[in-house]
Formats: sequence, structure tokens, C-alpha cells
Amino acid sequence: MSSASASVIRLHNISKHYGGEVQAVNKLSLDVPRGTLLALLGPSGCGKSTTLRLIAGLETPDSGDIWLDERHVTGRGVQVPPEARRVGMVFQDYALFPHLTIADNIAFPLNHLPATQRRQRVAAMLELVGLQGRERRYPHELSGGQQQRVALARALAADPAVVLLDEPFSNLDAALRRQTREEVRAILKTAGTTTVFVTHDQEEALSIADLVAVMAGGYLLQVGLPRKVYLEPASLEVATFVGEANIIPGEAHGDTVTCTLGTCRCCVRCVGQCRYWYAMRRFSLRPTRRAAPVSSGSRSTERISRPACAMMMVPVCKRVRCRCSCSHPATGCG
Repeated sequence: MSSASASVIRLHNISKHYGGEVQAVNKLSLDVPRGTLLALLGPSGCGKSTTLRLIAGLETPDSGDIWLDERHVTGRGVQVPPEARRVGMVFQDYALFPHLTIADNIAFPLNHLPATQRRQRVAAMLELVGLQGRERRYPHELSGGQQQRVALARALAADPAVVLLDEPFSNLDAALRRQTREEVRAILKTAGTTTVFVTHDQEEALSIADLVAVMAGGYLLQVGLPRKVYLEPASLEVATFVGEANIIPGEAHGDTVTCTLGTCRCCVRCVGQCRYWYAMRRFSLRPTRRAAPVSSGSRSTERISRPACAMMMVPVCKRVRCRCSCSHPATGCG
């Protein structure tokens, strides 16, 4: 992706195992450009939360290196503690202090500042997240979405280089979740902060992220723009996880592939017969009318058309992704 100098977060060959057997993260490399909102997307147990904790410094990898804002923080004998990494983190349960007011929760990481500067910073954060006038309330007096914004304001208060969010919307109901994630995206974009958030919700990742990184079994399978990941999945595993897909097998012959839908052009040329699959995202069924032939015994000299209904399967989007499952390095297949 981008070079190290343009990346605020850079992971290189990061691996993490638990108990010597459980493989949480395996040789993961990732670059996150400045100001980017990246979604780590994958099923439960795929290693995405472990990756987030490795970036935060809450876990130590078995191997690999991590750079944050061009500073080497992990690897080759280096392990910078979490509090020295300039990382703000929003946990799944928000982790607000119930005995502190909203203002005091936001001010918690600002104890190193003089009182006047601390009050000014809290006021700026309250304005950023749209909670002016609620600074004297306690967390239990706010809605779930408002508590989420308080947690985000606290994470942003110390001006971090990176903000990390672990399943930030999972505790909200469906209607509030949509509203809150749009609000959170707007806040992060206004702040210009580089952000990584973990989710297993495909709609969530595709709707608010600038980049989507798909994980499974501890491996990073694909990184790209949401539209590209959706329409051009790099593997069958990505195609079936990121949205619904109709998987259609086919046989490739050079630059064409034959399947139940007919003969189509291949994405890459392959010599010989190869197994291909197509990931077609959506179909619609529409009726078509066709003329029925008139028998030769008809009295009329004029051709008569009788409507005959048929159902035609039409892809809603024209782009259909095909991938070769064989391995022909000489031809670029695979």
C-alpha cells in the first residue's frame, strides 16, 4: 500500500500465539495511511481484536515489528508501554467511570495539563461530539449512543496519533447503531485521526470505513476500498463472508470461462483447463415476453404474436468477479 513515511500505523510480519498452539495472528503485515478509517473485519476468533491489542501495546507479539507515527514501538527488543504510544482506545463496553461526571471522564487522561487548559480541552471535546450542556451529568443519565460519544471524546482528548475501537457499536440496538456510527465517522473525520475499528458486521465495515481489511484464522486475506473488497474479493473465503454471494463454478479455456450462465471472459488468461468460480452478488428475476410462432395453417396472412412469459435471471450489478483456483505462475493464474 503506502510507504512507511505516509503510514501512521505499520505492522510487519506480526505473529501471536497463545499456549504455543492457538494461532491468533500469523505473519500479518498492514499499513494504514494518515487520516484513514480502517475496519478490521472478520468472524469471531479470527484475530482482529488481538491485532488491535497488539497495536495498543496491551499484548506483546511473538515476532514482527510495529511502527506508530514513524516510531518503532514493538519488535527487536523494543516494547513501548501502552501509555507512551499516543494511542486512544474505545472499548466495547465504553469503560466509563460511573462515579465521575461526563466532564471528569473526558478529563481523565489530561491530568498532566494545568486546570485552565484541561477545562478548555474538555469544552472542545464536548463541542466536537455534540454534548455541550451535559458535562455535569453521569454516564447512567445518558443514552447508549451518548455514552459512546463520551468514550470517543475521552479517547481523543489527549490528541492521540491513533484511535482504536473494539466492536464499538455492538451494544446498541439496530436503529441507534446506524445513527451512532455515522456520528462517530463524522467526529473522527473532523478530528482527522487515523483510526482502526474492529467489527464482524459487514454492513458496518462497508458503510463507514475508508479501507477494509478482512481477516480469517489469524491471516489477513485482503485489504482495499470497501467497494473493491465487495465487488472483487481476493478469495472464495472473502467472497462468502463479505456480503451474500452466489458462487458459480466454471471451466476456464484461455481467456474465456464456461459456466451455467454461458461463456464469459476471464479476469486473467489461463493456459489449459482450470477451475474458476464466479461471485455474483445479487440477482433479480424479471419477466420477458417473446413472440410465439404462428402455425402454417393460420388464415391470416399477417404474423400474429402471442405473448409467452418466461423468467430471466439478470445480475443487478454488471461486474462479476471470477477467480482461478489453480496455480499457474507462468500465466499469472491463482
